[in-house]
Amino acid sequence: MKYASYIISWIAVVLLFNIFLSYSSLTYRGFLKDTKDKMLWVSKTDVIEKLSKDQVEINTKILNSIDKLNENIDKLNKDTKHTNWLILTASWELISSWETSQSAQTLEMPTTLVTKLLPKINPLKVTNNWVFDIKNSKIFDDLKYITFSDSNKRIKIYIFNDSYDEIKKLFKLNSKFSVNESDNFFWFSFYLNPLKKDLKIRFVTQIEWKAVWFDLYKNNYELLKENLLN
Repeated sequence: MKYASYIISWIAVVLLFNIFLSYSSLTYRGFLKDTKDKMLWVSKTDVIEKLSKDQVEINTKILNSIDKLNENIDKLNKDTKHTNWLILTASWELISSWETSQSAQTLEMPTTLVTKLLPKINPLKVTNNWVFDIKNSKIFDDLKYITFSDSNKRIKIYIFNDSYDEIKKLFKLNSKFSVNESDNFFWFSFYLNPLKKDLKIRFVTQIEWKAVWFDLYKNNYELLKENLLN
């Protein structure tokens, strides 16, 4: 009942507004007359058919729009799943590649060497900046190593990714140093002597199946040797 009264009130307002405009505006009065004349040519049946056709067309358009929307949603869901799968696959490949790279190239100082050097010698990991005295630049590019340095004792240590035998063969064939094998440390080792003598001692030894290069000044050699033999 309340809604019916609202509707009647709105209709009454609209009618009063139209009556007011029709008396106050000649233009609006002419518009109403033209509209009435045109409607006289349209029968009630024509109006119903026209409304029915328009409604069918509107309903058809709405249904087509809903179908297209559903198609787009399905396509978006498929694309999202495919994209997520690609991202997940790429992520796993990247992680796998990184882990493989890390396991193949990461080097650390052998535990045995750490135990022997500390506490008198305390080498810290530093940036690789050693210039290999090797004739073949390709071999230089392929070598993998890490550098440790004790700046107080002026001792540098280079830990190679290659084995002792490979490094020894490499320096015998390609290096400008002369290779002199020795048993000073009771295990495999060789000294690298430059063509022109200087104040340094350089030797390579095998520790935990890794080739380790020591580069130091002669005044610290006995300290290092004592630590390695203990």
